[in-house]
Amino acid sequence: MPRTALPLLPLLVLLSLSSVVHAAVRLPAVLSDHAVLQRGERVPVWGWADPGEEVNVRFGAQNKRARAGADGRWRVDLDLSKGQPAATSVSVRGKANEIVIQDVLVGEVWLGAGQSNMEKPLGERQGQLPTFNAQEEIAAASHPELRLFKVARKKSSQPGADVEGKWERCSPASIEAIKFSAAAYFFGRRLHQELKTPVGMIDASWGGTRIEPWTPGSGQDAVLFNGMVAGLAPSAIKGVLWYQGESNVADGEDAGLYVGKMEALVGEWRRHWGIEFPFYYTQLAPHLYHTVRRATVIDPQTLPRMWEAQADALRIPGTGMIGTNDLTDDLADIHPRDKKSIGLRLANLALARTYGRAEIVASGPVFRALAVDGARAVLSFDHADGLAARDGKPLGWFDIAGADGRYHAGTAEIRDGKVVVTSPKVAAPVAVRFGWDEAAQPNLVNRAGLPAMPFRSQRPAEPFDVAFTIDDLPAHGKLPPGMTWPGIAESHVRTLKAHGVAEAYGFVNAVKLNNAPDGGAALDAWRKAGYPLANHTYTHMSLERAPSMEAWKADVAAGEPAVTSRMAGADWRYLRFPYLNVGEGRKTEAFAYLKERGYRIADVSLSFSDWDYTDAYARCAAKGDTAAIAAMKAHYYARVDSEIARMKADSKRVFGRVIPQVLLTHMGGWSAETLPEVMSRLGTAGARYVTLAQAQADPAYAEPGGGGVIDRVAKQRGIALAVPSPALPALDTKSLCQ
Repeated sequence: MPRTALPLLPLLVLLSLSSVVHAAVRLPAVLSDHAVLQRGERVPVWGWADPGEEVNVRFGAQNKRARAGADGRWRVDLDLSKGQPAATSVSVRGKANEIVIQDVLVGEVWLGAGQSNMEKPLGERQGQLPTFNAQEEIAAASHPELRLFKVARKKSSQPGADVEGKWERCSPASIEAIKFSAAAYFFGRRLHQELKTPVGMIDASWGGTRIEPWTPGSGQDAVLFNGMVAGLAPSAIKGVLWYQGESNVADGEDAGLYVGKMEALVGEWRRHWGIEFPFYYTQLAPHLYHTVRRATVIDPQTLPRMWEAQADALRIPGTGMIGTNDLTDDLADIHPRDKKSIGLRLANLALARTYGRAEIVASGPVFRALAVDGARAVLSFDHADGLAARDGKPLGWFDIAGADGRYHAGTAEIRDGKVVVTSPKVAAPVAVRFGWDEAAQPNLVNRAGLPAMPFRSQRPAEPFDVAFTIDDLPAHGKLPPGMTWPGIAESHVRTLKAHGVAEAYGFVNAVKLNNAPDGGAALDAWRKAGYPLANHTYTHMSLERAPSMEAWKADVAAGEPAVTSRMAGADWRYLRFPYLNVGEGRKTEAFAYLKERGYRIADVSLSFSDWDYTDAYARCAAKGDTAAIAAMKAHYYARVDSEIARMKADSKRVFGRVIPQVLLTHMGGWSAETLPEVMSRLGTAGARYVTLAQAQADPAYAEPGGGGVIDRVAKQRGIALAVPSPALPALDTKSLCQ
């Protein structure tokens, strides 16, 4: 019996006597006949009615009321934690009508999304070959309690309130008629059989699409999210399956960008639903991108770099990935036909991770570590129980390199649960890579028959340019015992020179010369090293908090003599705004004043917040608390690594590349103590040092402003930046050594 709208006769009589007309209560497409509602304590039922109209919802013994808001939307939450009630119909009653949804089940609901490999149905479609055993699988697809919802293709410039589609009972006729995703079908069938509960699968996929149109807040039109995903919420779902990335590879994109895009997509979808649901995805299968897409794909290692990026995305909490490098039947076809294995592997991942089936092995071997034993590289893996060669042949696709970085084909053997790799051309191994080619279909598996994930044990650092700048000269924070301000300046100079930093602007607060008697000597030491000075205002006056514009201008002017007297005609006309605050209400007048005086604004894009540790370090040093100092250093160095990684990801997300960086640090005892290790970590991360003018010549710095340039431009463009993951543990520096 189809969903019905039942007229209320008394109300019709009333309407015949009145000029008042009431709109009918409406429900979204996802709440329709044959629907599956996600089992749980708070399961939304929602829709539209006249503003202020009362709506009654009944499902079994539950009766809920809601009143439509000013926008006409209403919502009630059902408690379906105990599963299916006796009834299978849901009644929704408003002033003008009643809607009865028939054949409603309670179970598990999953959303599958992505491009053509998610979209690919069991049978033929648009010239694509059918999945393996398609006709047999279609004929056997009679599962009345497995329900399918195919979202119609639709683009929208704004987030849609609804989607187009309807629920179908899974049958040979329905699965073929709506061309439902084969991978999602096999996933749902396995869950239904294992959990013995109804399962609802939603298919929102569109072939040939990049990740960006699926991502709200991406700085581009999120037309597919708006048209095919947004309107599904707030319908409760258990989790998401994602199969996408081929178009991003085929366009020759830097694979490193994809991690940030995945973080943004997962974060925005979870935020849209208000649910931290699991997000499971498929690693792309081997395919000859370089041969087929030679115009855009750089080399046969473009796809492996994407595999690496997909593996990196596992740092997002609540995610999981399946391998597919054993499933390609034709390397020239981007669509593996074995969608059954893909669906079953995703289902096993969900069963193991989401439903607590610990006995299920859901991952192939994942590289853990490399140890060198003479000329042998010994590899250990996670999920490595029962390592074997799938076909009984020698292990393939292992390459080994020495200190020169040149890789050679290696001989690999399984010994004591590990893989030992050697080559007569490599006497002293340094690195190993596995499956590092778009055509690689290696044969290393575990006892469950799942393939090992491709990897490289050593990655080249991704180079980026950095202009080093330092604030609050000649003295920042409290002075630790045994240190002097000239000594701190000289310590900075030695470290910077050792790392090849040719220019490092020091921004001066001249008032500190009154408080630090040896501050002048610190500035002189900086200049003696050949490093330039510039203005940071006389008293470190915030433009926003200045008593008046005239007071702030006077503070800028008062800061100049201490700088100009030491610069001897050299270029000193940079101003760094204190607190990076440009006082938005005073910005126009301030910028005009600075331009009139010949200033350029020294922007910032990277900071490790060294200022937060400065005074605590002085206190702990005075008390001789070496344990507290060690804890501070561990925390700070972790922050340095985290900020560098976040900078790269955020820069790629906002600008599509890693822009030249302007690093901000401070002239304090803590910075002097930790700078050698910080510079070492910057070098390991790929830092190359440039001048401030060279860095700010980049278009990213075309419009100076407050805060950091990456965050500022992201906000201007409406781009949501990912939260660092994992988050640093809390460290209360204000209470240390008090």
